[in-house]
Amino acid sequence: QSADLVGVKLDPKAAQKMTVAWCQNAGGEGSPIITYDGTSAALVWAAGASGDSKLHAWDLVSGTPVFTGGATADQIVNVRRFTSPIVANGRIFVGGDNVLYALKP
Repeated sequence: QSADLVGVKLDPKAAQKMTVAWCQNAGGEGSPIITYDGTSAALVWAAGASGDSKLHAWDLVSGTPVFTGGATADQIVNVRRFTSPIVANGRIFVGGDNVLYALKP
């Protein structure tokens, strides 16, 4: 499987301190972030920058996709390489060319 986003597991007691936990296709060249609200599962988010123009989220531990971009109307177009989403007030914000997307997946 070809993948460009890798989750790693760190274990300081293991002989191999760092191992690959999972791999997924991020849908583009956006930089990932991790969110955790203290009760739900921690999530990894990435924008499909210069790629599929969708917001993606995966479970931090398993790499299972939990959000795959929504409907066609939810596309985040003109988002550039290395763009990282930010989280505020329960929304995910992603900056594109002359636009700020506010998403509530």
